[in-house]
Amino acid sequence: APAAPAVQEESYTSEIHGRVTSRFRGRWAGGENDQDLYQYVALDVGNPLSDPVTLHVMIRAAEDIDGNVGRQGHYPFDSIDDTYTDNVNFRFYYGYVDVHEAGPFDSVRAGRQMMDETPISLYFDGVRAETPEYSELASLKVGAYGGSPVHLYESSPSGDALFGGFLQARPWQGARARLDY
Repeated sequence: APAAPAVQEESYTSEIHGRVTSRFRGRWAGGENDQDLYQYVALDVGNPLSDPVTLHVMIRAAEDIDGNVGRQGHYPFDSIDDTYTDNVNFRFYYGYVDVHEAGPFDSVRAGRQMMDETPISLYFDGVRAETPEYSELASLKVGAYGGSPVHLYESSPSGDALFGGFLQARPWQGARARLDY
């Protein structure tokens, strides 16, 4: 009997890069002390040059080891983390998915993200989409974004929203002009 043809299985491997950082802060003065431990995790999954989808995440955990949280009166080592009732708190700095070459768009990003290309830095939970640069039209690029602003130290951003769009051109080599609304 003839041998059955070999079935070739597709395997997918993705690049995973990241870092884990631990930081201890100990302070002592005038009989008072404070010890805090910070853990940061940043993770990038996929290669934006070859993978159609990539993922990016950064989180932080902070622990007040000595338990000096919620103190009343003067305390020389007060920090924003000491205003919480628990010794441990978390921050979700960013977490977004990028879809590369999605239909008419060069990129679509969804999730918690920062935009530094705008006149002021935007930090929001939402979506943004950008076209590729059209070289025949002074490298014109068009994009839109929208979502809810992020307030790391505010409990309720209810009712807040941001939306915008932009036109960008490169009229000559080394120059870039951008108009955001």
